[in-house]
Amino acid sequence: MLVGGCGGERTRPEAAGYVVQPGDTLYAISWRHGLDYRDVARWNGIGADYRIAVGQHLSLTPPAGGRASAPPAAVPGASAAATAPATPAPHFTWPADGAPSGTVAMSSGGIGLRIAGTAGSPVRAAA
Repeated sequence: MLVGGCGGERTRPEAAGYVVQPGDTLYAISWRHGLDYRDVARWNGIGADYRIAVGQHLSLTPPAGGRASAPPAAVPGASAAATAPATPAPHFTWPADGAPSGTVAMSSGGIGLRIAGTAGSPVRAAA
């Protein structure tokens, strides 16, 4: 049984573009290249659904005159409660019965976790 993950190293883009491969998501591509997925979406005219297609060429650099978003600056005097999320964080659960039995490289560039189990066992969403 194989459960995919979002592991792997984050790197800055070495080239100006990337061709979407099967299993890729905009978030994963951006994360691997040290970019914010919202910037990559904006640079490529991708809508709010963040949908990409296999074979699609993505620019990983801002257009001329554009720039990447800077992290939001801290507001002096703002309390931690004011910046807390409105909803509680989800409770994550182990996705399958069984112990980890190793890792495996995913075609998307991430790292998957191999979980020992029996054929036909259910696989649950982590959250």
